[in-house]
Amino acid sequence: MSSCKRWIAALIAAVIMVSLAVPAWAVDTYTLSITSETKGHNYKAYQVFGGTIAKAPGTETDTLVNIVWGDGVNESALLAALRAAEFTNPEYVEGNDKPKKITPFASVTSAQDVADVLTGWGPNAVQLDEFAEVVGAHLNEDNAKTPTTKETESTGTGNKKIYTTTFTGLSAGYYLLCEDNMDPDADKNNAYTKFILELVRNTTVEAKADAPSMEKKILESPDAEQGKDTTVASVGDSVYFDLTGTVPSMDGYDKYFYIIVDTLSKGLTFDSEYEYFLSIYRENGELAATVAKGDLQDDPIYTYTVTPTVNMDGTTTLKIVINNAIQLKDFAGGKVCFTYRATLNQNAVIGNSGNPNSVHLEYSNDPNYDYQGTNEPTGNDPMGQTPEDYVIVYTGAVQVRKVDSDGKALTGAGFTLTGQGTNQVKVTTNSFTPDPDGKYYKLKDGTYTTTEPTPETTNQYDNPDQKYALTQTVTWTGTNTSSTTIAGDVGQDGYLTFGGLGKGTYTIEETKVPTGYNKIDDITVTLSFTPPQTVVTGQEKGTWSATYKVGSNGSPHAASVDTDGTIHFQVENRSGAVLPSTGGMGTTLFVAGGLVLMVVAATLLVVRARAARKDQEENQN
Repeated sequence: MSSCKRWIAALIAAVIMVSLAVPAWAVDTYTLSITSETKGHNYKAYQVFGGTIAKAPGTETDTLVNIVWGDGVNESALLAALRAAEFTNPEYVEGNDKPKKITPFASVTSAQDVADVLTGWGPNAVQLDEFAEVVGAHLNEDNAKTPTTKETESTGTGNKKIYTTTFTGLSAGYYLLCEDNMDPDADKNNAYTKFILELVRNTTVEAKADAPSMEKKILESPDAEQGKDTTVASVGDSVYFDLTGTVPSMDGYDKYFYIIVDTLSKGLTFDSEYEYFLSIYRENGELAATVAKGDLQDDPIYTYTVTPTVNMDGTTTLKIVINNAIQLKDFAGGKVCFTYRATLNQNAVIGNSGNPNSVHLEYSNDPNYDYQGTNEPTGNDPMGQTPEDYVIVYTGAVQVRKVDSDGKALTGAGFTLTGQGTNQVKVTTNSFTPDPDGKYYKLKDGTYTTTEPTPETTNQYDNPDQKYALTQTVTWTGTNTSSTTIAGDVGQDGYLTFGGLGKGTYTIEETKVPTGYNKIDDITVTLSFTPPQTVVTGQEKGTWSATYKVGSNGSPHAASVDTDGTIHFQVENRSGAVLPSTGGMGTTLFVAGGLVLMVVAATLLVVRARAARKDQEENQN
């Protein structure tokens, strides 16, 4: 019975009342039902006291009378342990002359004597927790009561699933109900339940297993009040994250572990220089404490450690351990928030897929267990774990293809890109070299493809027998500031890609013009992004889109989008008008042309003179 080392009295149906009165009526057996909003629980019931049920004299209150030891405990060993056990003195106040500990069972000799002591304690007294611990160490496992039916499912308020475990055929008495190991396939985000109760007639109790939750959000700024599951950033930008966990009830725990485990994708770098901080909120939302990075040594009450670890796959695990977390019990129902900053780095995935990040909480989940660790678990300390909660950071790319008026790739062109979404930009160009083992073929339009030619398509290939190997040149340019101007030249296939961009408007200027062609007007490109509606697994894709126009008076066009989310469009250069130059053959042509014009002019003069004389002679006649 691994989880029944120590049981806590979290629920007492009524205070035991002792009477020697003859019962007015009796029922042989009763039914006990336990409801829970989580599944996977295995309960056992142990009868501590037996007896009969009767009305208290002059009242309608059911009480347990004729009390004897129940069959669920080893009575002689339990009695001896109770006589020696020390309990918290309810009269002790720091500074008075009352002792902290007392031995209220020192002189008991029977179950009735023990019940008489319990009668003086209230339903939620800490002494009941201590009594349960002593009882739990002296159980008779052979007489443990097991459920008749286990975890029947129903729907409760707000369509929540309710799981009910039922014990039938129980004799009247005072029972210790505890939980054995959870099912192996039970939800990790779970906690063991524990309580003592007095069985009076048929009884239904709600399991008091309180498990915390944890979520991760992206903040627009460290002071933002609302977070979101997605954002768009440029490589080099700072991204702020907020990790928020709920504080559960810690009744019954002497120690409690509260460990936040955050995972950053390889596209994000934890900023250890940033003044990260931890905030604690009360149940009503009031801020109770804020502990900044620099305050750790100055605040002896709430401290924590932050340990980043770069893993073999390039991801970073960030472990935040709250020291002496049992202190959080005063904020049950409240929240713990950790805010930090990371930088989108050059390993970021560009396009629709984005860069997922997740968090989960590891926490103590068995108040019946005597935890051995200090601030983290050791050995077999039982722990629960919340599900991973994901957020995603996206970044985009624009690809320009330079072509002539026939749609064929042009080389020798260069562009600069300027915009608010630039920071550190990935500039990519392609070059191809003949290689019999290459994977690419060159098409007549100057582009390259991995598709092998067929008899039907061979006429589209520059040389269907020639293969090429791709060499991709990647350079990162820009600094950690916005509005950086980025320059790059097109590759042999006419392509140039600017990656790691945030959404926004950019200007692309042709700064190198292919020989014999005219420079194009500046291109204005507007990048937009539509995030996924929900983020559950971290694999959700967003959708990039863009419009562009050439020149200030140009019409906007929708850019094409590759399957990976890269924005791309073609830029056409037209050849210039070929004008003759002075000197050489040009001079000869001009001279020859001039002579021809002179001969024509002289001929016209002669013809016109003759025509004039003829007209004059005719008029005289």
